[in-house]
Amino acid sequence: MLAAKGNLRMAEIWMERNPNDEHCRLSLSIALKTKNQLETEQVLYEYKLAEPNYLECVEQNNPSELIHRLYEDNRILLRSKVAAGDYPDIATATEEIARINGMNHSAIKYELLNKWLPQSNSSFAAANETISDFNINLNSNAAGDEGGENEEDVENLLRCIYVLQDGATESVRYLLKIAMSEDPLINTVHKLRSLKCLFSIYAESELHKISGRNTDDLKNYMKDLIFISRMEKLNLPVNIESFQTCNKNSLVEGIWRTCKHSKEGILLVRDLCTEFNIWNTNLWSSLLTQIIKFNFLKELEKTLLILCTQPQIWTCTQFIDAWNILLLSPFSSLLPPVSDDQELACRNILGLVHHCPTVMDLELDKLVDECFKAELPHLALILVPYLSQEKGAKVEDHVDNQLSNEELTSRLAKLRLAGLARPMPSARNQLIRGASGGKAIVTSPAL
Repeated sequence: MLAAKGNLRMAEIWMERNPNDEHCRLSLSIALKTKNQLETEQVLYEYKLAEPNYLECVEQNNPSELIHRLYEDNRILLRSKVAAGDYPDIATATEEIARINGMNHSAIKYELLNKWLPQSNSSFAAANETISDFNINLNSNAAGDEGGENEEDVENLLRCIYVLQDGATESVRYLLKIAMSEDPLINTVHKLRSLKCLFSIYAESELHKISGRNTDDLKNYMKDLIFISRMEKLNLPVNIESFQTCNKNSLVEGIWRTCKHSKEGILLVRDLCTEFNIWNTNLWSSLLTQIIKFNFLKELEKTLLILCTQPQIWTCTQFIDAWNILLLSPFSSLLPPVSDDQELACRNILGLVHHCPTVMDLELDKLVDECFKAELPHLALILVPYLSQEKGAKVEDHVDNQLSNEELTSRLAKLRLAGLARPMPSARNQLIRGASGGKAIVTSPAL
């Protein structure tokens, strides 16, 4: 590096003495290029980025391509998923490379943002986000769970967030300009992605201070954009003004009439009703019927938990049927011996029984039978508090007869860890002999 700098200094002096000499001009250009290449290469080694595809750009004297490649490094995605790790500081490295080569680093960043922030195609992938997934969590693509954003779009959004992590005030202005734009070329999903970046980079108090905007208003605006994008996916065009001012009951009825045979339409109606407190019993009964018809079990669980706060719907036949279907669902395809994952699925679903406001109206006897058929008798103990005293005692005795003391104690301990512990009188005061056959010990409090 010292030699390159010395060579450049000599070339500059030579050029000052002979300003019109073409040979001097060429020598200065070569000296400057050599110095910049060596400094750029030094930065790559300093930040542990001296890899063949990056060094190739240095050899070709193409710093712009080098910076682009660095921002496409897979470790940027990895650090968003696994926080603990020894990751290179690519942002600082690119800034130094831009300085060395006399480039505008900010201009390059916004060039990349203009490339990555819009979606990679014309589909409204992010429109599948549900309001229950509204909390911004970019480590797991909530929309993707619903068949939402493709992998490329998710990765590009993570890269945008990384590019903007310097927290510059101009970044807020850039993102807000897109989010609030009335330009028809900026679609709804593009606006949503800019708001996701905004909330991911800045704390609410900091965002309010920098932008002067109320963060609650921005969140509500983002919710509206989510609904609008989902309607656009269903070919139901609506702008932000008409959505905010329309009668939501009429809107829901219209969407239900035209879109109740699609998963997107069913979930959109559910989320609109939840968000705008529409608790029409007939509509929710129809919603449950359609969710069951299409076997959307994950969404059925979310829906039933939502309805646990609405007593006027608890007496509906569909509400009771939906709970029975949900609780029996993991047992439908079980053949013993079951795997640990299958047992966990059964345990998690049965644990929901404690949230059911009409638990006494469920087919509990059938659930108990399914637990024994699947050779998971200990799971039947979750249901004991809701059985009659006589039936509960029979279940406990049956469990005692099917499992050894050691096995029962082990399985009950797992239930306690899952927060599903209930008193089990027949097991609580048992004495268990130690494995060595020595001193008797009392079991831990069981279900």
